[in-house]
Amino acid sequence: CWGTNSSGELGYGNSDSLGLLAADLGDNWPAVDLGKDSAGANYTATQITATHSSTCALLNDGNVKCWGDGSFGRLGSDHIESIGDDADEMGDNLAAIDLGTNRTASKVFIGYRKACAILDNDALKCWGSNANGQLAQASSENSIGDGAEGVVKYHCHSDTAKQAAAITPLEIDERGCDEGGQLIKVGLDISDDDILQDGEVNNEYKQCSQPDFQAIAKTEEFAPQASGCTFGGLNVFYGTDANGVYDNEMGDLLPEIELGNTSGIKHVQLNNYYTCILFNDGDVKCSGSGESLGQDSTSNWGDKAGETPANAPTVNIGTGITIVGIAGGNYQTCVLTQADEVKCWGYSDYGETGHPAYYGEELGDGLDSDDNPVIEMGDNLPFVELH
Repeated sequence: CWGTNSSGELGYGNSDSLGLLAADLGDNWPAVDLGKDSAGANYTATQITATHSSTCALLNDGNVKCWGDGSFGRLGSDHIESIGDDADEMGDNLAAIDLGTNRTASKVFIGYRKACAILDNDALKCWGSNANGQLAQASSENSIGDGAEGVVKYHCHSDTAKQAAAITPLEIDERGCDEGGQLIKVGLDISDDDILQDGEVNNEYKQCSQPDFQAIAKTEEFAPQASGCTFGGLNVFYGTDANGVYDNEMGDLLPEIELGNTSGIKHVQLNNYYTCILFNDGDVKCSGSGESLGQDSTSNWGDKAGETPANAPTVNIGTGITIVGIAGGNYQTCVLTQADEVKCWGYSDYGETGHPAYYGEELGDGLDSDDNPVIEMGDNLPFVELH
C-alpha cells in the first residue's frame, strides 16, 4: 500500500506516508503483514477495499481484517481507536472482525465511516456511522461497532496518588435524567485504599439514558507517558448503547440486515450518509439521508423502527429498465442499465449527475429549484448523454 497514512491506513505500524521517495519502493517496499491463519500459514488477501482513511481485507479463509481510522466503529473492532499507526498492531495482533458464530464473509465493502460484509450465508451485516440510518438497521443509534464509546475523558495519575473512579446509577428523573442514567465521579485516591472518598472527588460526569438506549460507563488505566501523562492515568468512557454494555456490538449481537429480497446481493454502494444495495434481480434499495435516496423525498429511511430494506420502496428509474450496475460518490448515485445507459440522481453542485439543467441542484429529492413538489424519478429521470 502507498499514499497518505495519517491513521495507519497503509497497515505498516506507523503514520508515515509512503510512495514519495523511490527508495521507499521496489525491493524496499514491504508487504502488509496480515498475520497467520489457524494452520500457521501466512494470510493472503482475496479482496482489498479502501476509503479515505481506512482499509479492509477479505482473507483467504473468509475472515475480514480492517485497519486505519477507527472513529465511529468503522473497523468493526468494538472501539474507536485507530489501528495500524503504532507498532505491534498488525499481523497476528490485528484481530479478525467478529461477524458472528461460525460466520465468514464472501465480500466486503467500505465507504465513508462505515463498512459492510456479505456473509457466507448470503446475509448482510454493516457497522460504523449510522447518524441517518445508513446502516439499514431500523435504528437511530449514532454508530454501531464502536463499543458505544461516546465520550472519553483522561485523567493523569500524580507521582504520589492514582486516579480512581466511582460509577453509580441514576434513578428516573434524578439529576435531570428522565430515563435514569449513570453518574461517574473521578479523583486522586489520596487515601490509597482503592475507594474514592467524597473529599477526593474533583470531576463528575453524567450520562442520561434515552428511550431504547441505556447509559453506560467504564474506566481503563493507561501507561506512563500516554496522553501526555508522565505517570500514566485513567480513561473514563461514557455514552449510551442499545445493548447496555461496552465493547459488545459486533459478533452475534450485530444483527443481519432484513433484506426482504432473496435474489442475492450484487453490490453494496456506501456513500457519505446513505447506502444503496443492488440485488441480483436489478432492484435497488437505499437507506440513510433522505434527499439522496432517489425516492422524491427528503425523509430519511433506516433510522426508525420497521425501516429496513425489506420494507423500503425500490428505487424507480423508469418503465421497463433493469439495473445491472451501481456506483456512487459523496452524495450522488449512478446506475448502469441493461442497455448500457446511465441514470444518476443526488447532489449536482458541480454537475455530478451529468445533467446540465440540474447544475447546482439536487435531483431525486422531489423538489424543484423553488422547493415545490415535483416528480423527478422514474420516467422523469433523464439518461446521461454519454455520446
